[in-house]
Amino acid sequence: MGTFRIRTRTKRKIKKALKKYGPAVGLLIFTIALLFRACEIETPYSLLGEAIPKTLSLDSFAVDNQITVVSQEQGVSKTRNFAKRLQISGYQTGTVVSSADTENIAFYNEALYSYAVIDGDSMKFKKENIPVEYLEFVDVADEVEHMLIALPEALLEDVKIQKEDGVKTISLQLTVNTFTAYYEQYVSENRASLIRGYRLDDFALSDIVSVTVSVDKKGYLDSYSISYKGKGTKTDDGIREEIWFSVEDRMTFVETEEGVSVKPMVGYLHFPENVSAPYHLLESAMTKTKALDAIQATYALNMNVDMDLLENPTDIPIYAVIQATDLQSGKPRLYSRRNISMLNVSKETEVYREGNYYYIYVAGQGLKIKSGIYTHNYDVLSDLQELTLMLPERILMNGNITEQADGTKIVGITVPKADVVELFDFHIDEVVMAISNDAKIQEVSPTDATVLITVSEDGYLLSYSTEFDMKLTLGIKNETGARDPMEVKVTMDSIVNYTHPSVPVTVTPMEGYEDFPYIEY
Repeated sequence: MGTFRIRTRTKRKIKKALKKYGPAVGLLIFTIALLFRACEIETPYSLLGEAIPKTLSLDSFAVDNQITVVSQEQGVSKTRNFAKRLQISGYQTGTVVSSADTENIAFYNEALYSYAVIDGDSMKFKKENIPVEYLEFVDVADEVEHMLIALPEALLEDVKIQKEDGVKTISLQLTVNTFTAYYEQYVSENRASLIRGYRLDDFALSDIVSVTVSVDKKGYLDSYSISYKGKGTKTDDGIREEIWFSVEDRMTFVETEEGVSVKPMVGYLHFPENVSAPYHLLESAMTKTKALDAIQATYALNMNVDMDLLENPTDIPIYAVIQATDLQSGKPRLYSRRNISMLNVSKETEVYREGNYYYIYVAGQGLKIKSGIYTHNYDVLSDLQELTLMLPERILMNGNITEQADGTKIVGITVPKADVVELFDFHIDEVVMAISNDAKIQEVSPTDATVLITVSEDGYLLSYSTEFDMKLTLGIKNETGARDPMEVKVTMDSIVNYTHPSVPVTVTPMEGYEDFPYIEY
């Protein structure tokens, strides 16, 4: 941009000089201007600042995207390689068509539809119904643009240009905060991809991020690569584990003499349409909601219980309030208040989490413990995930979407009784714990479950309700230590409500939490 201004001003001066002083003086000024331009020093800032817009000014281009992910879990290292060819044409003319191909996935995108061959199966999608795990194959231009960032001059002052065979390369290292500030969309998309692909609870960048950019002899991008490390957490049977990741993401621009011609698959116009719109809507909503840095939510779970130990059917309500901030920082702050009532007896538990420490207040007593296997019972975010379960696509295929006047969408689903025990085991466990911590489930017979989910106009989860009946046979210990069977009938009703993310969230801990005694397990 600076070079353009110098050139424009120089042309104006030459014209004025020619008009005022004549050809001799004008020629002298012109010669000085040429010498000035010849003496201009190429910097990493000018190299990057010219190569990126020049490359993105092309009407068509092809990119080879190579991603290597090394994960370390419990001392075991695993390497996964992903290779993807991206092609775009009509980029400048507004008639964009694109394709994205891997070894077992091929996408061709034009107008309102995307056409795909996935593991040999052919299908087409309306673009608004693309499953979240395939968005990178559809938003090809965004995939490229979100990575190719022209960094400011201040970050490139101490960087050197390396030259080899006419290719110019710059390499620099950025702190996590700086990288996140300039590559915000890239970070968000890659974080979501790792969480989804490795079934993580969350993921946060760590250490220094390396960026390396090469520019070819013609001034176009040759390659752009980003290398970063991070830590993910995963919960399995209530035990949280850490997984370390090292990722190298490299885009290499493929030089072609004739330009790029993006071609569809043979017979693509006859591909059957994938119509599981509820699945796509909910997958996207849950991914967006889970990626929030702050949430505020409540949940209410009521169990109407009928069994021999009770004179009449009795409600056992559980209610919780959750406020959480800094969820993506690796040092979350969270407050929750959970209340359970039974036979006019109420038990309330307050939990405040700050980083790796939990402060717990129950029955008039406070204590502080470190995050670990003993804190999973106080992990209300895990409870939210259990109560807002992403249902399998085969079940959501029969769901329906109702759009409200305010733009919100309500998804109604019937979950067959054959799937209820597996999908809603959290609800069943709550019943058992409310009746007796020592009870053993011998048999469960549920009805179909009704699920209603509300998604906001801008795609965030607002509410999730579940309702079903069941009969349980529990084994209860008698005086001899043997287990007697007891039949329990339960009507289960739960609802989670999220405050829209546009509303600020404030985490307020219990008074005096700093003075709670530390208990080391």
